[in-house]
Amino acid sequence: MANAHLVMTRTNKLAIIASHCQENRFLYPNKLWKAEEAAGDHVGVSAGGDGKYELLSVADDIIAEEIRNLMAKNIHRVSKELEAGQDMKSRILVIKAAEDCALQYMNFMNVIFAAQKQNILIDACVLDSDSGLLQQACDITGGLYLKIPQKTALTQYLLWVFLPDADQRSQLVLPPPVHVDYRAACFCHRNLIEIGYVCSVCLSSNGVNLRRMWAEQRRGIHVTQDELLCKDGCGFYGNSAWQGYCSKCWRKRKTSKEDHGVHEDSRSQLSKTEEKKNVEKGRRSSAIMRLLWGSSSPPQQGKSPEAEKSSLKFFQNLEPGDFPGFLKLLRNPSSHHLQSRCTAFLNTIEAYHDLPVQKQSDLVQDFYQTIAAYFDGLPELQVSQMMEHIEKLIMTRLHKWVFCHDSCDDEQKDLTLQRRIKSLNWVTPEMLHVPFPKGGSDTSDPYLPAITAIIEMDAKRAPQDKLACLFKCSQHVFQALAVENRQPANADDFLSVLIYVVLRANPPRLHSNINYIVRFGLPHSLMAGESGYYFTNLSCAVAFIEKLDGPSLNLTSEEFNAYMQGRRAPPTLAECSGQQRAQENREQLEKLKNRQEKVEQGVRALQEQLDSWVRSVQDQIDDVKAQTVLVLKEDGAEAQPGETVC
Repeated sequence: MANAHLVMTRTNKLAIIASHCQENRFLYPNKLWKAEEAAGDHVGVSAGGDGKYELLSVADDIIAEEIRNLMAKNIHRVSKELEAGQDMKSRILVIKAAEDCALQYMNFMNVIFAAQKQNILIDACVLDSDSGLLQQACDITGGLYLKIPQKTALTQYLLWVFLPDADQRSQLVLPPPVHVDYRAACFCHRNLIEIGYVCSVCLSSNGVNLRRMWAEQRRGIHVTQDELLCKDGCGFYGNSAWQGYCSKCWRKRKTSKEDHGVHEDSRSQLSKTEEKKNVEKGRRSSAIMRLLWGSSSPPQQGKSPEAEKSSLKFFQNLEPGDFPGFLKLLRNPSSHHLQSRCTAFLNTIEAYHDLPVQKQSDLVQDFYQTIAAYFDGLPELQVSQMMEHIEKLIMTRLHKWVFCHDSCDDEQKDLTLQRRIKSLNWVTPEMLHVPFPKGGSDTSDPYLPAITAIIEMDAKRAPQDKLACLFKCSQHVFQALAVENRQPANADDFLSVLIYVVLRANPPRLHSNINYIVRFGLPHSLMAGESGYYFTNLSCAVAFIEKLDGPSLNLTSEEFNAYMQGRRAPPTLAECSGQQRAQENREQLEKLKNRQEKVEQGVRALQEQLDSWVRSVQDQIDDVKAQTVLVLKEDGAEAQPGETVC
């Protein structure tokens, strides 16, 4: 291969590099060859009469000598050398015979991007297992990636596939391109990953969910009951504002200090470190109590039914959607019973978060029904609003425990659906019969706000917030349809556009979001109203995408398979515009043809009427003539001989 490259053109140059994770070395040319070349002489050039090109002999000898000195497994790279001040089309051939090493991922990607910037093609000849890194390198730089099916035919593949340059390859029949594996390497374990979690600070990708890991670490922090109680041991809870004492003991100590007029010597000699520790302990105790009960004091017990009903009057004046106002009312002393029930339920679910997700769903739905009885004294509309606040309160806390639970296969189905949508990126609006503005690439997508809204759904925690994103997306769809059609949109157009929006957006974790809404959302939100209608259409759109085939797009099976395998590209915007104009011309010609047929039918009908009229007139003339001849004959018979009948 190397000798063939040198023989192709005198201006071609050669460099062979042996690469290992511990060392890189030039096999050819080496330092001695460089020095001799500068002096105008060649090392080991034999002037023998074997007819062999001297430069090939030098290359063979030097490479063999360097390989003997290296004594290690090598990966050979063949490239044209860029000389200063020359404009040359360079390329690199990587022959791979070992497994990928993820430790070199960052360095390798830097080499790929540097080659792309310098317009250097990277070709890869793989002898063993496939390499995701080399696939990315060839795809980014525009080179060829080929896994040799038979190692005995290595020379033929090198001469046939990799020896021609980029200009010559366009005239050859080469192996088809392979599917590129664009998985990234995990920064913490250096393994290739399918799902990565990106740090919002340093933008590094990790194979584990750091947020979940930190949450588990926070769950490992426990505060004992003794740390929450008053430091005097009275049995009540302390407060950081009173240095860990309860209000009664704090007032008692303060009064005692004022009466005696002196402070205890032991208190005055406390170090700042000890005081800081006590303040931090009190602050932590207050935070734990505020997390459980919403305040720094324990909830009251023993609320009567009359007191519970009287507390409902505070919720009657609450504005729809005012969740912060609901939280303020929940911290009201009259709502401590409701708050304690919510807190107890949250603690129970968090303690038993390893339960199957369907069991957790049943517990949440049972809790909704139980809490709904608490608001029986309110009108039905206000009860629905209060339950929406309860759902948001509960599911915002439980989202990290129940969303995409380990006991189900939601994560795998998310990956399958994302790959499916990605493979359908060739589907055009015309194939789905989606109304789209004329103007080609100069016109922006009218459904872009809807695409943005449905992507935001994954960032929300509460099911009703996710439904709100879907509601917003659907409203944008109806507005765009009204502008395009200049009339109210129908259900068929809405479903077609929603399918197009899902295909263009490819929302993250769409399958998990749909199941999360079904499992933990309020039943009335999914069974009635606009939100329920939009959610049903979204489920239908996902089912349509999963089962999409050629007849669904008015394509044959061969055409559909060609699009899916990348052997056929969808029509460009210009082609679509030309096809649309051709279709309009055909429709106009069809209308003219119909008009012409109607005119011809009218002409034929008029001709038939004219012919019928002419025949009727002729018949009348014939009748008149016949009667006239008969009269003349009768008059002639009555005339005398020799008389002339006038």
